[in-house]
Amino acid sequence: MPFKTLSQTFELLSGSGFLLSNEQKAVVDFSLPLKKTEANLAELWLWGKLVALDGRDYLIAKGTTEPPCVFEGKLQVDEKIYYSQDGVNWLDLAPIDEEMAQRASTLTGFLEGNPGYIYIVEEPAPEPEPSDEPEPPPKPAEEEEEAPEGDAEEAEEPPPPEPLRFEITESARIRFMVEVISFSTNVIPKGFYSITSKNELAPNVLFSGLQYPDKLESYIHGGLGAPLSEDVQGSWTIQYDTFRGLATLRSLMFPGYVFVFKSDTNEFDALYFGTGEANKDMMFMLA
Repeated sequence: MPFKTLSQTFELLSGSGFLLSNEQKAVVDFSLPLKKTEANLAELWLWGKLVALDGRDYLIAKGTTEPPCVFEGKLQVDEKIYYSQDGVNWLDLAPIDEEMAQRASTLTGFLEGNPGYIYIVEEPAPEPEPSDEPEPPPKPAEEEEEAPEGDAEEAEEPPPPEPLRFEITESARIRFMVEVISFSTNVIPKGFYSITSKNELAPNVLFSGLQYPDKLESYIHGGLGAPLSEDVQGSWTIQYDTFRGLATLRSLMFPGYVFVFKSDTNEFDALYFGTGEANKDMMFMLA
């Protein structure tokens, strides 16, 4: 089960660079339960922090309105995502469609620290559609007249059309980042969840721990995902402290994501602290 308090999570992750001031921890500990009640959520937890260029970083929280359910073998989750720059006020990150997600994927560099900041994404203008009208027949030779010299320039091909420009707000970019990172990480101990008679995903009351907490195959993506051992080889590191019974997993694809599991209590949690961008050197590291 997740740790009972954020203090426990931060205590175990402090060695990984996840630091908040005591004031920030106290504020978040107080504000998240209030937001959960206000938004009528079943669950709400701190997901992590996205670093901004000017220091106005974004704290991110995720929540659900009802237990996840399984439909036709796929996990269905009504998920809400919120951000806060002061740890007190939590604002919605609205969902984005596939087109906006594709455009957001082309953006690079640090976040600006302004949710309303506008990024401009350019795309090539679409090719003009061919005309369905038949071409006029050529004129007879005797009807052709010599074109004036000035018309030669007019006969040149027109310049290419201007590229299309689309606006993307920083809040939309943040939503994209959180969704991509969550899809690639979201680590859960294998067997922790089970499907109930109502097709809901719930903690497995028979879960007694992991037989091999020091191996990647003991951890999966989300409630029904594949084991981490099936990911691209080398995209995860795992360290196991036998004395403390503590497994620590780090993503090399998204540096800043760390998951911890205590084998003596079967408690676990994860946080992401970073720029929100994937590791561009990943392919070179794995070569």
